[in-house]
Amino acid sequence: MSNRFFSEFSLPLFFFTFSLIFLHVSNAKSHKGRALIEETCKQYSESPGVPDGSQKFCLTTLESVKKSYKASFKGLGLISLELTKTNMTHVKAYVKKLLKDKKKFNKYAKMALKDCRDQYSDAIYNIKYAKMLFKKKDYGGANAYMSAVLDTPSDCEEGFSENSRAGGSPLTKQNDILNKLAGLAIWFTAVIR
Repeated sequence: MSNRFFSEFSLPLFFFTFSLIFLHVSNAKSHKGRALIEETCKQYSESPGVPDGSQKFCLTTLESVKKSYKASFKGLGLISLELTKTNMTHVKAYVKKLLKDKKKFNKYAKMALKDCRDQYSDAIYNIKYAKMLFKKKDYGGANAYMSAVLDTPSDCEEGFSENSRAGGSPLTKQNDILNKLAGLAIWFTAVIR
């Protein structure tokens, strides 16, 4: 009878115990990952030239990717580069969609949008190359390519502000986010050396 009692309860007890251990280990890894993200974002926000509010943006950005919790510092840098590329790609697609609307924009606005689209294309290429160099530990090269990317959002905005007939930029919000993402990514390429 005691063997039957033991066998009936030992398997569920084993799985329960195993589950508790697994949750504890997973929670410890998650806590360690969160600590790295928090420390990284704190360092980023305290860096010269980084605007106020950057720590919150950094935390929100990195925590939006599950892999961040298991990533090393270099891994967080790669995630930052990938997020910048992904967002740049989405904004470029949005510009293409805007250009299809024949009635919404005058010819000056369309010229500015086409310039933005072309600048985003160049930036996406530069981010891909920067990411490849970053993986190869050529952080100086990655930094150089990301430096070119950093100007893309403001250059796009200037295309609208320099020509009053183009009207206001429909991309200001997107360019603001791209600027912050590129700033975070370039920071990783600069400090990892």
